[in-house]
Amino acid sequence: MPDRPLPPPTETVRAAGLRWGLRRLGRGPRLLLLHGTGSSGDSWLAVAQRLASHHEVWLPDLPGHGRSEAYADRHASLPRMADSLAALLSAHDGAPDLVAAHSAGAAVMLQMVLDRRIAPRGLLAVNGALAPLPGLAAAVFPPLARLIGASDWLPRLAARQAARPTALARLIASTGSRLGEADVARYRALLTQHSHVRGALDMMGAWQLDALLAGLPRLPVPLWLAAGTRDGTVPCSQSARLAPRIPQARYLPLDGLGHLAHEEAPDRIAALITELHRAVLPSPARP
Repeated sequence: MPDRPLPPPTETVRAAGLRWGLRRLGRGPRLLLLHGTGSSGDSWLAVAQRLASHHEVWLPDLPGHGRSEAYADRHASLPRMADSLAALLSAHDGAPDLVAAHSAGAAVMLQMVLDRRIAPRGLLAVNGALAPLPGLAAAVFPPLARLIGASDWLPRLAARQAARPTALARLIASTGSRLGEADVARYRALLTQHSHVRGALDMMGAWQLDALLAGLPRLPVPLWLAAGTRDGTVPCSQSARLAPRIPQARYLPLDGLGHLAHEEAPDRIAALITELHRAVLPSPARP
């Protein structure tokens, strides 16, 4: 197998009043890859390297995550994050032909499409977190995340605790995924940044999905819902139940994979994206 291309340096770009961290690599139809809460664009890097010979791949860090700046007022709602990301793409000629997104990133992807801020030909959600928290958790968890995020010292404490080897091992194990040392080290580095932890808390504290779910039956583009059967974070049954409600949706179980499927099995996810490309873009979208 040929060597994978070296990761390009992270660019610093500005849009929507924010400073963004962004990697871009490859040439061809444009593919946007979105990470979930508490992660970064680099979680998709192994997939991107497998696709860069046939796609121009964009890997942004969402607001408050990784190398991207947080909102000054710390209100990271779904519509606002979708609007800001769409503004980033527009400002830098980044209209995507395809989008793949993980976990809560799938909600951002779908919100941009429903708001008509982007018009891709196909969408892939990998363990998409697309249902509200159940019962009491919906009433308790977002206010608790906002309370912790508003503190000067609690995010620092949370970062120190989460980055401890035993705590991090338990956290990753709870997802149902098995990661290599390099991926574990990347999460450890992220979780030592209290600004990143606070950004994740900002996102969790403002997250509301009811309006998004109500709009999904009018989604105008094919959506593939891939879900790991070992996912301990977002049960695959969520995607299975959601698919029949969306006209062009397709449920794809990922046998043996957990919540971080794109990191533990990048070959399988890259193959899914290639299959989606062939289904919706039979010829290149750009010369």
